[in-house]
Formats: sequence, structure tokens, C-alpha cells
Amino acid sequence: MTVTRMLAERSTRALEPEADAYLRVLTLTNVAAGLGELGRPGRLVAGLPFDERRPADAAFLNAMQLHARTQDDFHPGGRCHVGIAALAPTLALADRAGERTLQCLAAGYEVMCAAASAYSTVAQRRGYRPTGMFGPLGAAAAAAVALGLDVDGVANAVGLASAMSAGTNQSWVSGTDEWLLELGAAARAGVDAALLTEGGAVASPVAMEGPAGWARAFFDDPGATSLIEALQTPKSRIVEVATKLHPVSGIAQVVTQLGCDLHDLVGTQVPQEVLVTMSEAEMAYPGSANRGPFRSRSDALMSVAFCVACALTDGIVALERLENPNEPALGDLIDRVKIAPSASMPESAASVRVSVRDVVHEVSGQASSLLFPAWDQVESPALARRSEAPPEAVVRARALLGAETVQAGALAELLVRARHSL
Repeated sequence: MTVTRMLAERSTRALEPEADAYLRVLTLTNVAAGLGELGRPGRLVAGLPFDERRPADAAFLNAMQLHARTQDDFHPGGRCHVGIAALAPTLALADRAGERTLQCLAAGYEVMCAAASAYSTVAQRRGYRPTGMFGPLGAAAAAAVALGLDVDGVANAVGLASAMSAGTNQSWVSGTDEWLLELGAAARAGVDAALLTEGGAVASPVAMEGPAGWARAFFDDPGATSLIEALQTPKSRIVEVATKLHPVSGIAQVVTQLGCDLHDLVGTQVPQEVLVTMSEAEMAYPGSANRGPFRSRSDALMSVAFCVACALTDGIVALERLENPNEPALGDLIDRVKIAPSASMPESAASVRVSVRDVVHEVSGQASSLLFPAWDQVESPALARRSEAPPEAVVRARALLGAETVQAGALAELLVRARHSL
């Protein structure tokens, strides 16, 4: 069996009840992020000369809007944004997806998570951005299911999309805009691959594992053995994907929340010293060690020191801070944040210790207890506040996703209405 066929079979199997329930949580938080205040990236989205009546253009615009806050979900093990690669093309093809919204999303999650689990470490080491590399594959699977293609059609679409992988992590260091465009391009690539498949375009059956195929070309893995191994996991990988509490790097989510907890504890008192302990591997991710001066929000939101300083100062990370990251008072606190990368600290865990008036306070936490909420733990007012989204729109999104059948068209309408209000 070819690898694209294995991916297609994985992506089109019945949705497990646990994955169904959690997929609704992920999608609610992703939609809230897309409804929130978008700052300069939102103005960029609104000004693009695209025709959203065209599915590929709509997918690009959806992805950029949903990703503009970088508060959409992420896969810690694969270090990539998953939900938007699946959601943006599904909403762009809402008239074809209809009531199969969750099945479309599940297809995208399963394919992208499998690829990211297999190759994200190599991708990061080589300078590739995992989201850009694996996003087209997930987007193609979601789009193909939205079009109603069979397993062979899904496999072919994924194979075509493998020729469209792209993206690097340099924007997180340089403070530039490639990060936003990469997800838009991934969503567009997925829609194009699915529509081309429907129109008769044929991908190599061994697009992934062939001697000159995707796995060999990008990751020096002849035969795609690492991906085949990742596909042996029987449980749905949807439950491995984390929500984001704050519009910052996925790697910085736990330390940022710990900083917010300390803000609630010490109030407006300015810490004398701040010590952050977190995984050595996560601190090695491009941008995590940024200290400023910052060029834009893109290099600021990756900076662990910046995120912790914002959290300690405000108890939340608002886009106003990210749009103006070089405020002197915040810079003074950033200078006091010391980071201790630890080889023994597991990824997605951290501790933050502050000294305030010679009293030491320390908190610790891990993603498993912070970033994987159940449906009834995601309250609309709190989600709207963190996402800076209109509360009534978040309530509407929650109602749509809480229904027995989720209608892609209704979610798309909600998102487009918010985009037109920019």
C-alpha cells in the first residue's frame, strides 16, 4: 500500500467519540481567534486583492484571518499549527462540505499530525517551518473530503499537495510576515490539490516514499519509513493537539500562563528578579530566545522573555502590547527575565520564579493540565476576553459547534462577517 493511500485511509476512518468532542473544542477556540482583534495582519488580510468567491482565494483569506493572532491550536509534538490548515479550506468549500464539517477537519488533523510527528524535529533542524511543510498535506485531505472524493481521491490530493510544501522559521527571528503567508499558502495549496484531483490531475502513487519523493527530498528518509511508523499509532492524533490561551508562540503558552498566575498573586509589584526554567529543546526553537529590540509582533510573540514580561505586567497578553513591543517599561522587565534551559525538563512544562520585595514566589505547570480543556471548561466570556473577540460572536460560534450537526456554511458566514467589519 502506498503512503498516500495509508494517509487517506487514516483520514477517512470514522471519528471516535472522544476525538469528535475535542475537535469541537479546538474549532471553537480557533474560530474565536479568527473573530478577535487582528491588528496589522488583519488590515493586511482586508486589503488583499483576492476574490473570496473563488475557493482557493477564500482558503487563503480564511487561513490568514484565523492565524493572524497566532492563537489557533497547535500540535506540541509536531510544533505546528494544525487546525487552521484543516478549517480554512473546509470553510472555503462550505457549500460542498455541508454537514460533513467535522469529518473534513478530522481528515486534515490526522494527516498533518502524522507527518509532523514523523518529521518536525528534522524540519526544525534544517530551518523549515513545520506548519508550512506539513500544512498543505492536511489542507488537501480536508479539502478532498469536503469535495466528497473517495479514498483514492484523497490519496491523490495529498500526493499533489506534497509538491507544494514550503516555509522557513526565519520570520520568527527577523520579525517579518512570512509566518502569516505560509498558512495562507498551505490552505490554498490544499484546495488547489483537491480541485485538481477532481478535475483529473494525477499525482505519483509514490509521491511520499519514492526515491525522489517528498520524504527523501526534504527529510532524507527513503521509503518514508518514519511516516509509516507514525501511522501505526491506533488512537486519533486529534487529542494530541493543544489549544492556545494567549496570542503567542505555542512553546511560550505554559510560561505565559504561569506569568499571568503570578500577576494575580503579586499584583502591580514589579519583580526584582525573574527566573524561567523550561525545556532546552523548546528554547532552541528559532525565536524563543529573542530579547529585542523587536521589529514587530512576529519576533516578539516568539520571545519567551517578552511573553513572561507581558504576563507579569498585565495578567494577559493583548495585541496592543504585541503591536508595540518595545515599550521602555516592559523592556526593563524583559532585562530581568533570566531563562534556564533544562535538559531534564520535559517539553510543554515550565516553572517561573519571581522575587518581589525579597519574597520569592514560584509556580510550575504543564500543557496537559492547561491547554487541553473539555467542552464545558471553555466558557464563552473567558474565551472572548482572551481572544479579544465580540462576546456575542463567540456565543454564536459555541452554539453552532455544540449542535449535533455542525454546518460549515454557518461558521464560514460568521468568519466572513468579521472580516468585512475590519
